[in-house]
Amino acid sequence: MIAVLRIVTGLMFMEHGTQKLFGFPAPSERGSPELFSLSGIGAVMEFVGGLLVAVGYLPGLWPFCCQARWRWPIGWFMHREAFSRF
Repeated sequence: MIAVLRIVTGLMFMEHGTQKLFGFPAPSERGSPELFSLSGIGAVMEFVGGLLVAVGYLPGLWPFCCQARWRWPIGWFMHREAFSRF
């Protein structure tokens, strides 16, 4: 069951990466990002990281790397919201 969960997680990461990069299975609402922008690098990370998770190469490291690019913007937004109430 753990292997099935790992493979499905990898395929989900790959699906989001291919949607952003190639417009497959459904075209992205925002269109394809430029490759060297934050969204483009994130899409490549999701595709490659999902492939490596599905294969089983360091399955604990790649999901952390794929979601790590959201830590700074989310932390900044939460910090700004917390201090805007005063």
